[in-house]
Amino acid sequence: KVLVTGGSGYLGQFLIDRLLQTGKHAVAATYMNKKEGICSGVEAFRVNLSSEQDLLTCLSSFSPDVVVNLAAVSSPAACGKAPAAS
Repeated sequence: KVLVTGGSGYLGQFLIDRLLQTGKHAVAATYMNKKEGICSGVEAFRVNLSSEQDLLTCLSSFSPDVVVNLAAVSSPAACGKAPAAS
């Protein structure tokens, strides 16, 4: 079982697609703002990765064997405004 954080982002979508093509993995993904980027057939969790409670809830619900962290702040302007949060 693979959990991909940032599953609605460019890299997350690419990795999930490849994992699904193998047919060997149960895949789940996290998203923050846009669920529509996540492939069909993937369990989606809305998770604020800075929230310990959100993370624990997601991890206990899906029980992944592997977590691939591809979550990122994609806006340079947002990073500049809140560098500690990014």
